[in-house]
Amino acid sequence: MRAAIIYFSQTGNTERIAEAICLGLNSQHLPADLIPLSKAKPTDLARYDFLGLGHPVFFWKPPLNVRRFINSLPSLEGQRGFVFCTWGSHKSSALLVTAKMLSQRGLQILGTFDARGFDSYPIYNKMGLGFGHPDEKELEAARGFGADLARKVHDDETMRVALPRFIFHLLPILSPDWLTSSRLFPKARLTQDACDRCGECAEVCPTGNIEMTPYPLLGEDCLGCYRCAEVCPLGALHVNWRWYHLWWIAFPYGWFFSILDRWRLRSRQAVQTGR
Repeated sequence: MRAAIIYFSQTGNTERIAEAICLGLNSQHLPADLIPLSKAKPTDLARYDFLGLGHPVFFWKPPLNVRRFINSLPSLEGQRGFVFCTWGSHKSSALLVTAKMLSQRGLQILGTFDARGFDSYPIYNKMGLGFGHPDEKELEAARGFGADLARKVHDDETMRVALPRFIFHLLPILSPDWLTSSRLFPKARLTQDACDRCGECAEVCPTGNIEMTPYPLLGEDCLGCYRCAEVCPLGALHVNWRWYHLWWIAFPYGWFFSILDRWRLRSRQAVQTGR
């Protein structure tokens, strides 16, 4: 028996969780291959008995490229697997969406796992949401999840799939792809005189939306991750957030989770010290 863990990770959060789950599987004698989503071939998955799929949460749901990958999969009848995610503010119902899509392809879902990650979205990253996550405690939990999964697989058992509260089923509906990718948020713009045509932006784009002609040409197939602007070494690709019309929503929303982070940390410290 062999497993494959496919993951989409831009800043390393999801990759670290994938590696930890892999260690847990290996500890129970279930070998696993780690495969970045960009290198995963749907036709190659038939040779695996056990599949895992992990991703960050974008706008309260799985990223568009992850959903496209799932839709490209052949029948997974007879195979078992799991899903996992990392999130900055809230996981919403992202795991449930992913699990349901894979189930429709025939995969039997044995369990789900989620962990906090540093929120790299430009509006929130300067607020430090999830800074330091995933931490060692979460990585240990991921290793434990992997070990439990392997035992369940060997014993032919199932695990409980946690369901989010009803309100979090509504959030993905309120953020359709056509709205979040092009209309609701500002686009990255290029200052051609500042560009040295290094191509880093095109390399990191998860949808292949940037074509070097010879300068970066951005198409319409955008996830809204802004990774292209984040990695641009000269700032030639940039996003104007200054007078962004949603700052008044994003700012208090972000600070709410920042305050919640501090409260959770203090509560954890109080429990550890016996207060």
